[in-house]
Amino acid sequence: MHEIFGPYQLIERIASGGMAEIFKARTYGHSGFEKTLVIKRLHPRYTQTPEFVEMLKEEAKIAVGLSHSNIVQIFDLGRVQEHYYIAMEYINGRDLRQLMNQLKEQRAFIPPEAALYMVSELCAGLDFAHRKRDAHGRLLRLVHRDVSPHNLMISSEGEVKIVDFGIAKSLGDLHKTRTGQIFGTPHYMSPEQIKSSRQVDARSDLYSLGVIIFEALTGELPYQADSLFEVFEQHVRAPIPSLDGHHVKDLELFNLLIRSLLQKDPDQRLQSAAEVTEVLRGLREAYPLVGLPQAALTDNQSIG
Repeated sequence: MHEIFGPYQLIERIASGGMAEIFKARTYGHSGFEKTLVIKRLHPRYTQTPEFVEMLKEEAKIAVGLSHSNIVQIFDLGRVQEHYYIAMEYINGRDLRQLMNQLKEQRAFIPPEAALYMVSELCAGLDFAHRKRDAHGRLLRLVHRDVSPHNLMISSEGEVKIVDFGIAKSLGDLHKTRTGQIFGTPHYMSPEQIKSSRQVDARSDLYSLGVIIFEALTGELPYQADSLFEVFEQHVRAPIPSLDGHHVKDLELFNLLIRSLLQKDPDQRLQSAAEVTEVLRGLREAYPLVGLPQAALTDNQSIG
């Protein structure tokens, strides 16, 4: 496809969901300048909600300022006819869900040392965003609210990047307003996000990170059930699972990390991404930090 969309040329549709379509795109400039990027084009029905448009504008302004090597950069928010769009950094790679699915087909898992590398990189991005302040020095209190494998990009060089930080809040608020449902990916949502009975803060993102660590090491989700209601019930009430029975060296240290992140009460969890990084130091002696398995990063799809 080669659709002209405002200042961009849409080359390939990468994905489509309930809120937006995602395209690989190009923009052109003077003297043959050319840049590849990703366009997230929101469905026109969302432009009919003025409150959402204002929220999106404000959040996009914040997201543009989140310049960090572990966060996918937002370049622009604009409108072409009835479509609002977000222009963002192009990553030559795949998301973590695709990578884990490929490894599962090969009956393999992410090695513990590679999982540690990935978590360390994610913590750096989360810590930066959670501590972000505005021009007046006021803490922005950013929360992603959908830290899940499809929002974590792995480049072909092994870089780890978080997608949509700073945009998730507006999309989530709109989703709740329109559907009455909780925004997020169910198997990765914290108990307080599921109950929506208290203000969700950065510690909710850390809970989601704990789910990802468990799945990366075992190939399984910590809580599984036949219905979404039962999954939610397990996140809220079931005991924290352990890695016992899985072939992981220094099992107790990994179990300590997972228990520290999957506590039901956020006051009982590790309180910041920086604290998670401190716990990781205890594991680095046994598992020197390395990149992700190169074989799993080849023959990839390009996503942003």
